[in-house]
Amino acid sequence: MYFFVHSIGYFFIMVTLRNFWVCQFQSIIFEMVELTFKHWLNNFAECWWDSVIMDLIIANTGGMLVGLLFIKIFKIKEYSFKDL
Repeated sequence: MYFFVHSIGYFFIMVTLRNFWVCQFQSIIFEMVELTFKHWLNNFAECWWDSVIMDLIIANTGGMLVGLLFIKIFKIKEYSFKDL
């Protein structure tokens, strides 16, 4: 259940931000926040492979790729932040 909800969340983040690299950066920063505050919240205390493989690579990136596919199918404008 957690994996499915995590992927759906990153699907909506991707559809909202509409830039894969900004979403990926946000995902990495959030995982670093989880590592920083794992002594405060027990649900942040995960194994290294859960943070890296399950969260970053599979759930987050998978949700973002499905969101990117959604953006491409419905021809929604993607944002580019490299010109800022």
